[in-house]
Amino acid sequence: MIDMRMEKITFKLFLAMLVIFLSGKAYGQLECAKCHNILTSKKVVHAAVQMGCESCHIEPHQKKPKFPKGLSADQPDLCFGCHDKAKFSKKNVHAAVMMGCTGCHNPHSSDEQKLLNMQSPALCFGCHDKKSFSGKKVEHPPVKGGMCVSCHNPHSSENEKLLAAVSPALCLTCHDKTKFQNKEVHPPVAGGMCTSCHFPHQGDNERLLTTPQPDLCYNCHDKSMFEKKNVHAAVMMGCTTCHNPHANKQKFLIKSSINALCLTCHAQVAK
Repeated sequence: MIDMRMEKITFKLFLAMLVIFLSGKAYGQLECAKCHNILTSKKVVHAAVQMGCESCHIEPHQKKPKFPKGLSADQPDLCFGCHDKAKFSKKNVHAAVMMGCTGCHNPHSSDEQKLLNMQSPALCFGCHDKKSFSGKKVEHPPVKGGMCVSCHNPHSSENEKLLAAVSPALCLTCHDKTKFQNKEVHPPVAGGMCTSCHFPHQGDNERLLTTPQPDLCYNCHDKSMFEKKNVHAAVMMGCTTCHNPHANKQKFLIKSSINALCLTCHAQVAK
């Protein structure tokens, strides 16, 4: 009688193992879903989930797994099984990448695009000091709009600061290129040195200038030439009163002909 019961138990165990063997990942996925279904309930589901939990996890309930959560490898190497490693290993690598992909992305599902844990810029402020990007009088529109990845690659880049492109090409994706091209071009503009005059994120001065006029201009131009006994009032009004700071067709970047320029302030003397 006992032998018959043992045979039935053995037979049932055999059937269970056969089901596991024949159904493979589908069965494993079903078993995981009984407890972990909430992990895949969000709007965007990681493609790897559809491949089966075993594509990332092996023996997840081991007492002493080699890697956390029973993963088959540690981050980011595990992710490189599907994602192109070259995109994450350029000259400059975001520190967050080496901290683990799940610092920014949910590995199962998320209500945000790209499986992000939260929207930008809130996500970026998890590491970067929010004060450096907000609170000043003037904020760069892309920064104010939380468009961090419009200028920076979130993973790696060949450029400094993880920039998506070098200046001025990066700036010209938003700013009209024709305003920076003409017969006469200001040397810093010609050299793509946008951030030598403008802050890229925020500032206390108009147009995100690093220093108010005319002090900003004195970084390159000899201040003594503008501080003699008698100083033209226009100098204190700001250099851009008379000069275009980027490019212009007139010599010395003067906004218009000398006569027309002077008459904008000085009344024309009747003959």
